[in-house]
Amino acid sequence: MKLFSSFMKPLHLCTCRYSALLLDFLRGRSRSIPAHLFRGDASTLFSSTSLSGRILAHEAVVRSYLPSNSSKRVIEQARKRAARFFAHALASLEPTPPTNQVIEALSLYLMELSAEHRHMQMALKAMLLDKEEALILSKSNQRHYEQLLKKSEAHHAQLRRLSMKLVTAQEDERRKISRELHDVIAQILTGINIKLASLKKQSTSDAKKLRSSINNTQRLVEKSVAIVHQFACELRPCVIDLMGIIPALEAMAQQFHERTGITAAVMTQSPLAHLDIAQRTCLFRVTEEALTNVERHAEASEVTIQLSEMNGIVSMNIHDNGKSFNIPMTKSHSGRHLGLLGMQERVEMLEGRFAIESAPERGTTIAVSIPCVFPTKRKSKLRSVPTS
Repeated sequence: MKLFSSFMKPLHLCTCRYSALLLDFLRGRSRSIPAHLFRGDASTLFSSTSLSGRILAHEAVVRSYLPSNSSKRVIEQARKRAARFFAHALASLEPTPPTNQVIEALSLYLMELSAEHRHMQMALKAMLLDKEEALILSKSNQRHYEQLLKKSEAHHAQLRRLSMKLVTAQEDERRKISRELHDVIAQILTGINIKLASLKKQSTSDAKKLRSSINNTQRLVEKSVAIVHQFACELRPCVIDLMGIIPALEAMAQQFHERTGITAAVMTQSPLAHLDIAQRTCLFRVTEEALTNVERHAEASEVTIQLSEMNGIVSMNIHDNGKSFNIPMTKSHSGRHLGLLGMQERVEMLEGRFAIESAPERGTTIAVSIPCVFPTKRKSKLRSVPTS
């Protein structure tokens, strides 16, 4: 293949009398080749004595003559004229190269062109493959961005629903506290005021009646204190902060049983005393929402709350034996299950996992797992987790 490795050299490197003659012939319009054109010293006709070098000189002139934008017909005509001219030039030389040498040289030249053609085909094929891969990658990226956009829109919709639920829950809580303060605390304080006013009018001689009035007033004060304490516990039970998550869940289960008649049990082998405020609050609120759903929808007779810790992960399973329901497949389809969505958001804020299983005759199970991280190692973003 080295024989024709330099056929792309510039024309000035292939200077010879033949080059000038061929170029003049191609530029002219004459089809005949004068017999006297090649007369003279044969050694000056070509700069090379080898057949391959003469072919290179001939091909260089043809390439320089043809513009890059030439049509196929023009190229074919020019090559035919140049081939006849080359044949006459070789025939004028003494001695004429043997036919087998001509065939061999032309064969090698054709092999070189064939190799170049294959190389160009491979390069073109590689370019097409790269273009196809780039197109596939572009379509894949487009689908990926479309999916991200859909997820972003779904998340915005979830945030709107959660914000609406939060505002509604806050207003309901304020309405309840306002009504209770007006209907219960205000009446009790009014009764205390009336009792105190009547004590002023009573004679000190009637000690028995006076003691009875004082006792009634004390009972009213104790009742008002108990109601205020109940309000505080409903807003946030202090037992979570003072005694830990297990006593808080046991107290919740007891109150749930007294209120609904549904048996509720808390089972654990670890006190989980090392959990921080955010983790305890998360487990407490998830259990609170789960028991609320059981009371409203499940028609169950018993609920089991089971907690465990393994390999730095705290797990909690809440199982009831009530009727099942259709679990929303994705967050975007959970518009009618904002309570479940709120529980899931709470758990995921602590980098935990939330799952629900519900089947006919097997009840419903809510599974929660959160990493057991000590407060000093907790990320700063988790310090802002709401506690109510």
